[in-house]
Amino acid sequence: MTTLSFKAKALRYLLDEDRLRAYLQAIWDEVLVPTCAASNHPDERASFVLAYLDPEHPATEFRFQGRLGFGGKFWLDDRLVGRVTCYREDETPENLAMIRQALAQLASLRSRFVAEPA
Repeated sequence: MTTLSFKAKALRYLLDEDRLRAYLQAIWDEVLVPTCAASNHPDERASFVLAYLDPEHPATEFRFQGRLGFGGKFWLDDRLVGRVTCYREDETPENLAMIRQALAQLASLRSRFVAEPA
């Protein structure tokens, strides 16, 4: 049985590599940095994008930390649905509100970039 790469799975949603890269960059620039205070250093953004584009071991999660603490993570599933989480001990009312805001932004962003397969 052959396991599809993340890029191959993304192609099911009509994203070529350039569009997938743009989607990942938008996630970083439009959600993780402004909403969750991920680092805005270009190297961090590049690491995030490359982690998901790695042909042999693509990421399913990325620890960005930010205001969510050490456990601040971004997850991207096979349907290209993103979510943000933190460690349970960091689930303050402020952090949970931030996560809800990030989830709403991620859903909106996904609708801009991702087409459901026919």
